Amino acid sequence: MNLKTRVMLNTFTTSLAATMLQRGAYFFTHDIRGFSQAQNLWLALLVGIAYIGGAYNSQRITVRFGERRTLVTLLGALAVLHVLLACISSSAFLVGALAVVACLQGAMWPIFESYISAGETPADLGRVLSRYNISWALSTAPALFLAGLLITSGFPWLLFVVAAALFALHPVAVESVAWVSEQKNTLSTLFYLASALAYLRFADRRRAADYALGLALFVLALLAAEPTRGGRGRTGHTSS
Repeated sequence: MNLKTRVMLNTFTTSLAATMLQRGAYFFTHDIRGFSQAQNLWLALLVGIAYIGGAYNSQRITVRFGERRTLVTLLGALAVLHVLLACISSSAFLVGALAVVACLQGAMWPIFESYISAGETPADLGRVLSRYNISWALSTAPALFLAGLLITSGFPWLLFVVAAALFALHPVAVESVAWVSEQKNTLSTLFYLASALAYLRFADRRRAADYALGLALFVLALLAAEPTRGGRGRTGHTSS
């Protein structure tokens, strides 16, 4: 499977997860959390501002860290956030997490578009971008249908679990398990998720030992991650 086909597949699955949350979240807040229409409108405004902020800073972040590394990190962070959304029953956390998710998604989509447009001539760019737009647009209807089923299933938190799974199983992250040199990403993610679970135990029981365990696991996640090397100039276009 060539790079452009992989990106199209990535675009569909990512858009499916993103649309499930972006559209389904307002039904979740209204039907499950009891938000009023006015509160949902304020939430939508916050999400929109956060999305713009992420998109505005996307190029600056990718120049600093590289496109592939930034994209994998964003997808991992989105997966973790969705798991936390499913585990933490707090309206305040829900609002804050949705804003962070929107910011991360805003930073993510320009990277996909740069992969799609890379190496294309002006004559071919319109055709390629049309296929890209079709790939994400096709995910809208099934995402809305699936979000409705999950919210009314009696287990509405599954909305966040399924979205987390789509981000975590994203095809762009296959290098982390296919290449020996990239398995540090898998190890780092393992420690990061374990750290999040330890913190959830601390939030529930308020024991210093749980907090210390979460902090230690988070440090291990940072140590296992790939170190940032300035000036390398490596991007996702040259890593495939």
